[in-house]
Amino acid sequence: MTKKKWVLRWNYMMESSPVRTGVYRLQDGGFFIRARLADETGKPKDLSEVAHDLKTADEAQRRRDAIIAEARAEMRGEPSSSQLWGDFAVSLLEARVAKGNIESAATIEWWQNSLEHYLLPAFGRHRATEITRAHIDTWITKTVLPWMKEGRVVQRMRNGKPFGQPRVVKLKPAFVNGLLRIVRNVSNEIALKFDMPKSAFIGIDFLPEGRVYTREQPNSLPPEMVHRFLDVARSNYPQHYFMILLGFVTGLRPSSMRALRRKGPHADLDWTTGELQVRRSHSRGHSVMDRTKTKIDNTFTLPTSVLDEAKRHVAALPEGKATESDLLFPTKDGNLRTRNVLAKPFAAIAEELGLSMRVTPRAMRRTFNDLTRAVGVDAVVTRSISGHQTEAMQLHYSTARACEQIRGLEKVHAVVNGGAKNQGAVV
Repeated sequence: MTKKKWVLRWNYMMESSPVRTGVYRLQDGGFFIRARLADETGKPKDLSEVAHDLKTADEAQRRRDAIIAEARAEMRGEPSSSQLWGDFAVSLLEARVAKGNIESAATIEWWQNSLEHYLLPAFGRHRATEITRAHIDTWITKTVLPWMKEGRVVQRMRNGKPFGQPRVVKLKPAFVNGLLRIVRNVSNEIALKFDMPKSAFIGIDFLPEGRVYTREQPNSLPPEMVHRFLDVARSNYPQHYFMILLGFVTGLRPSSMRALRRKGPHADLDWTTGELQVRRSHSRGHSVMDRTKTKIDNTFTLPTSVLDEAKRHVAALPEGKATESDLLFPTKDGNLRTRNVLAKPFAAIAEELGLSMRVTPRAMRRTFNDLTRAVGVDAVVTRSISGHQTEAMQLHYSTARACEQIRGLEKVHAVVNGGAKNQGAVV
């Protein structure tokens, strides 16, 4: 038996002679694969790969054939079927950000965190075209569902650094559905790019999320409670009072209010007429999208009483960077307020008022819809102010109170009981 001769070639110890054309056995296991092609200009292009995972020369030969086929496809401008799922997903996010399809800093961060901590460990090292519905189903069944039932160790991060102690968190259906939406987007794009017959996500169901708002937890203040809530806000949190007032009066999203500019070349508020333009949105950090969440600008005029409160708010801003800032709601340093700036004030006010229900800043938008209905504002006018694009979304943000239901049922009963003429009903 001839003794193998090992030589140093291309920085690797390998057999002196190839076992196949362009295939060399490595001393530490596996094979070194090499090929040379001419590009479109006729210039030679060297291809090589170290494959420690291969066991036989036949496997190495098939790998070499695949490498050559992929390189030729790339020269023709065709997508490479050897691209990993993780690389494809990351490049998809980068492309969408570059094209402006994703502008929100919060959405970009959500994609990045979801890929890094959940999806790349599951699918990242597979070839993009290898992922099937079975892979996704297995991941949900074997990995995600146990995370929902038993929890998953999570390390909180702040400014890109670990914050606090790791804790066990049970994933909620809404969170999992967010992950699945990314998987769906990536799967659909893979099917399009590689001309696959169908997306791997077809047949995957989203998880039922249950009721978001209930009778006990509507996250909306009764109309008679709003003035008490605002009184405590004015007393305890004067720096936030006008933002809270504006939220209840107009139903604007906090992300829209944080981006409002009171002066400068692109001011959103006309101090003479009271006209307010809602055309930007802030998610987190210093990133402001030059559009609203619905991509539709919104304009309406504030009543004089609210405009007067706005003037008092601006007059009370601390001297210095806050007054120099163009923002309507700047921090003392003149920067954008954080996305959760109202979370603690809302919780504290609710506790002081002895409210049994949980109240978050989203309650401003929900309460606005209930207030406008209570005072008889037309639904079309309500949507023109809040920015809701459909009646269905307006209904989603509304809570029919028991007193409203009783009044409605009393009218119906009067008609049924023969009092149609007294109620002015048409029968």
